[in-house]
Amino acid sequence: MINPFMLMAMQTAHPADMMSAGHSTKQPDVDAMIAAGMAAGMPRVQWCAVRWVGANDGGMLEELREALLSEAMNIQAIEDWKDPDNTIVESFVDMALAEAGSFSNLTTIEGFGAIKTPSDRYRWMGWHKPRWYRWRTKYEAVYLVLFNWTMDGYRHLIRAQID
Repeated sequence: MINPFMLMAMQTAHPADMMSAGHSTKQPDVDAMIAAGMAAGMPRVQWCAVRWVGANDGGMLEELREALLSEAMNIQAIEDWKDPDNTIVESFVDMALAEAGSFSNLTTIEGFGAIKTPSDRYRWMGWHKPRWYRWRTKYEAVYLVLFNWTMDGYRHLIRAQID
């Protein structure tokens, strides 16, 4: 069984490893066409999440952001957040995407530090610690939606390998 991250990587454009010239390199038994076929039938939002999180495919980001924003707005309505102009909801969506993306391990993200700790999160929002702790469970609910889409997508890929 091949790691779902490797399946995603196989579907992205990447140059040949010139350092391997002149000696054998083991290739997986799964090629890009088979990897693409394993994604057949996966819901689009899961596909976008897996491509963004697992392969850092920025082409999926706009569609994924719209879907996550829609879900976050539903959460906001159900939980009756006190955010009349939706700026907090949009910031939570952007932060969740940045945190889940492959580049979140980098030192900086468009001027922000990598999101690794609660203090990174409240600094991203431009908030102080007490305000963050009042709102953090709301952010976690938004992040959990993205996490679940991603994990469901990975489970789909794993099931496709078993079948």
